[in-house]
Amino acid sequence: MSRRSGQTGWLEVKEKQGRKAYIARFRTDESGQDGRTKRSVFIGFVDEMTRSQAEFKKLQLVSKAGVNDPDYLFKLTDLFSGRVTQFEQTYLPRRKGSTVSTIRYFIRKYLLPKWGQTPVASITAEAINEWIGELTNLAPSSVRHAVKVLQLIIGSRLDRKSVV
Repeated sequence: MSRRSGQTGWLEVKEKQGRKAYIARFRTDESGQDGRTKRSVFIGFVDEMTRSQAEFKKLQLVSKAGVNDPDYLFKLTDLFSGRVTQFEQTYLPRRKGSTVSTIRYFIRKYLLPKWGQTPVASITAEAINEWIGELTNLAPSSVRHAVKVLQLIIGSRLDRKSVV
C-alpha cells in the first residue's frame, strides 16, 4: 500500500440520466490489498452548479474520506493478530497460570480465526454483535468472556448498550 500525500482527486464530466454530471474520483487504500481502489461519487449536474462549486464539494468528499490524514495508512496496517502478539508479551506475563491458559484458549479458538487479519480500526460494535450472533454454541458467560478478552486486546471498552 502506498500513500500519496496531498491527494485531491479529480473531477470528471459524464452523462447521467441524459444530462451532464460532475463525478468526483479519488483513490483509497483497502486493507489486505496491495493496490488502491478508485472511488467515484456523483457531485451534481453541470447545469445546476459551477465547476468551482463542484471542485469545492469534491475536496470536501476527499477530506471526509480521510485519505490525507497522517494516521490513515497506520489504521489499515494495525492488524488484530499483531495486537494479540503484543498483548501476549505485555499483559499475560502478569497474570496467574489459569487465567493465561483460559485467555489463550479463547484467543486461539474464537478470536484469531475471526479477527486475525482484520484491521483493529474496523472492529466495531456492529461487527462484534454480528460475531456474537455466530457464537450460538457457547454459553452466555463464555460469550461475555470472549468479548472481554477481545476488548482487552483491542484496548477499548465498548459501551454495554452497543455490544449486546
